[in-house]
Amino acid sequence: MSNQVESMKSTSNPHLTIKDMLKSIVKNRSFGLMMACVVLLILASQLTPQLLTVKSLNDMLKNNSIAGILAIGMLMVLVTRGIDLSIAATMVFSGLVISMINADNPEVPIFALVLLAILIGTVIGIYNGLLVSKLKLLPIIATLSTLYIVRGLAYVVSQSRWIVPANYTNSYKSFAVGNLFGVNNLIITGIIMFFIFYVILTHLKFGRRIFAIGSSPDSAEVSGIKSDMVIIAVYALMGAIAGFSGFLYTSNYAIAQSTMAMGMEMDVIAICILGGVSINGGTGKISGIIIATVLFAIISSFLSMLSGLSIWTDAIKGVIIIGAVILNIYTSRSSKQRALRERNI
Repeated sequence: MSNQVESMKSTSNPHLTIKDMLKSIVKNRSFGLMMACVVLLILASQLTPQLLTVKSLNDMLKNNSIAGILAIGMLMVLVTRGIDLSIAATMVFSGLVISMINADNPEVPIFALVLLAILIGTVIGIYNGLLVSKLKLLPIIATLSTLYIVRGLAYVVSQSRWIVPANYTNSYKSFAVGNLFGVNNLIITGIIMFFIFYVILTHLKFGRRIFAIGSSPDSAEVSGIKSDMVIIAVYALMGAIAGFSGFLYTSNYAIAQSTMAMGMEMDVIAICILGGVSINGGTGKISGIIIATVLFAIISSFLSMLSGLSIWTDAIKGVIIIGAVILNIYTSRSSKQRALRERNI
């Protein structure tokens, strides 16, 4: 009761300072990210008015939707105190295999190719999950080795071959460029994926188990949760999402070769961290990923339109990541201190 009274007093205080407002924004991560999006869009409208056209906004979200979709899987992995550095390699390998099949055997249905890409990604994900859960390898070491293995396989399988737009069937290329009511198919796919995994993580027992393992592995084991199986399932889902993204990526760019999407896993991790996912596990929200993806898209597009700053894009992203990590640490410490005060410790 006393906490409610204090809360009412704080919210009804007409003399809120800028410091108080900043603290409230930090506590509400999603609101803070939305404010950042608004501020950046206002700034962009002044410096690069062409960014705010319907076509530019559609292209901006389309070009970053795949990274956002991959961030859904990475969220689950990070929540379990893991990490997956092989997602871009898995995406490339899956996309390359089905692109070669599409080029050499155009009669194969697109649906079958998508299923094959998902299957390839799932197998790689299960392999990662076994390394982490059964062999107890550090996730960063296990998935780094997988990254090199899968990139190597992509090179061997393709034999340095390039699949170019002329090699693809029209039905394969048309998915990524298609739209519904003016909204690109990749954006719609991202929205559907966000909704599906929001339900999984917030309303299903499997989602609660993921967060339980990340929050306290020992407590999760005591409560009867089979952590090994959940971790394998999480990495398998990450792989499946990466495999599906292989189709989306190659359909979008109509090109496939073994060295594409180098470093894309870093952008995905950056989106997760920016969205409030803790690298220490146990914390993360789909809503944060959605807004962080939009913010990342605005930043990337804005910088690319400014000729003087475009070469600084990666450096600026690095600064943003450091800032997001520091903010995560500050938020975590503030939450712990607040909890201790409420318990009078």
